[in-house]
Amino acid sequence: MKKEAKKPEEVWRVVEVPIWDARLFIYYGPWDSFIDRLAEAGFEPENILSNKPKDWNVATTYSRKDGANVVYSAKPLSPHALVHELVHVTNGIMRAKRVADEESFAYTMEWLFMVTEAMK
Repeated sequence: MKKEAKKPEEVWRVVEVPIWDARLFIYYGPWDSFIDRLAEAGFEPENILSNKPKDWNVATTYSRKDGANVVYSAKPLSPHALVHELVHVTNGIMRAKRVADEESFAYTMEWLFMVTEAMK
């Protein structure tokens, strides 16, 4: 009897960052489903479709000029890998909002980690 392969589990969340009027879409799961979920969450997937991460990448972050950010990984991230990606996200938000204040960066980074680190 042939067993069917179990589909990988998906975990995703849209995080509104109200103080900066920014958004984060964070997704763990298969690439093809990721693109579908992006559209469902109201994010434009067009500029991401051609930028599929290389096999050696643990995760990839995409930042837009309007403050919207997307983190993709095939599987849940370790805390240190999540922090790495959230640095990119926080930088993306700070660039979009033209903020160069270190304390704003630190508080935003801390808040993003707090709301995303429990995703498993």
